[in-house]
Amino acid sequence: MIAPVESLSEKEKEVLRLLLQGHDAKSTARDLGASVHSVNERLRSARRKLGLSSSREAARLLGEAEQDTHKFLGDKPFGLSAAALAPDKQAGRGGSFTSQRPLVLVFGGVLLMSLIIAAVALTWAVSQNSSAEGPPRWGQVRAASELRSEVRNAVRLDGTSLTWNGAPITEDQLRQYLDITTQMSPQPVLVFSYSPETKSARVETVRSVIEGVLQCTPRNCREVVPAPAR
Repeated sequence: MIAPVESLSEKEKEVLRLLLQGHDAKSTARDLGASVHSVNERLRSARRKLGLSSSREAARLLGEAEQDTHKFLGDKPFGLSAAALAPDKQAGRGGSFTSQRPLVLVFGGVLLMSLIIAAVALTWAVSQNSSAEGPPRWGQVRAASELRSEVRNAVRLDGTSLTWNGAPITEDQLRQYLDITTQMSPQPVLVFSYSPETKSARVETVRSVIEGVLQCTPRNCREVVPAPAR
């Protein structure tokens, strides 16, 4: 396990593992018997220790590190030394046949153990890949007016200008506002829109900030598809 991941506490690792399995902040808090606020604090601490802005990236990094540890343990050789497997030269013909029977059992046991380890490793790798891909995180709408009946907050990005319900904000303020909404019931829908001329890298940065706090699903995160620039 690499050094930055080793700096995480066990509670932070528990939250990241559940996040990697597709849980959101609420379901993670329910499974751990903790508050949503405590879960968000652990995620924020983990992101700070790993130098990341996204909780899902932190979870993915932990999963890769733990996967490397499993592979290292799985590569260790099993079996007996050559001296232990060498036949007894002083044994007679009958004794030689008798001594070979345990060796057959040993080789059979080693082969069976290797097959079991390979099957477990394959199952774990498949589950990691499926968790990493996961379901779609964002729902898409053509206009915010489609959500007229829902309680919502609007995040707008025009070039480098970022607003929250029309008021200019910074990325740090965005994280604070999003953190507050996670403690509201029902949780407001987040509607994210941006102008067609906004650079894709900037859009991805803001989207990562939102995903890192809200644990987005198509139900609570909606993205307005921008009309093509003319």
